[in-house]
Amino acid sequence: MATTETLVTIIVLIVAFAHAVASTLRRKRFHSEASEADEIMAYGWAWKGFVVGVALAWSVLFLVTSRGLQNLSGWIPSNFAIVGIIIVALVLPLWATAVEFFGAEYQLTPGGIRKHSPWTRNFFVRWDEIRSVKYVPTGQYTVIRTEKGKIRIHDWISGKGQLFEALRQGLPSEGEEAS
Repeated sequence: MATTETLVTIIVLIVAFAHAVASTLRRKRFHSEASEADEIMAYGWAWKGFVVGVALAWSVLFLVTSRGLQNLSGWIPSNFAIVGIIIVALVLPLWATAVEFFGAEYQLTPGGIRKHSPWTRNFFVRWDEIRSVKYVPTGQYTVIRTEKGKIRIHDWISGKGQLFEALRQGLPSEGEEAS
């Protein structure tokens, strides 16, 4: 019989997987709206493969140590402290990384930037609506402040060269506000 701790763990895993799949599907829908002239900025398959590889490694470890799910005694959490450790140390980082890597996309268009994020609302901002651009070295990302909100673009996203080239053409830089 399944314990409450086991059910909590299973529910969290199901919700995490469903959220990652839903983020991927929403990004695909967003991607299909791009024109051929748009430059697509998204995480590459190396990063996506890393997340899938880690998840598969944990799955294989689980299947091997439980003898193909025949002996789950070593994997059944015995209390909520262990469930908390499993969720915080393994599930949440993989969940957040998978959602970000599979769900985020930015499109550079002749008129501006279209932003799709699984964490915040999507929007389009014209080039002249950009107020400032700042690089955050500790987080390894660039923050573009606009009238409609912030766009945070991580260093690991492909296509940043085209973005920086577009931004260099008269847009404000670090600490400088547009008029």
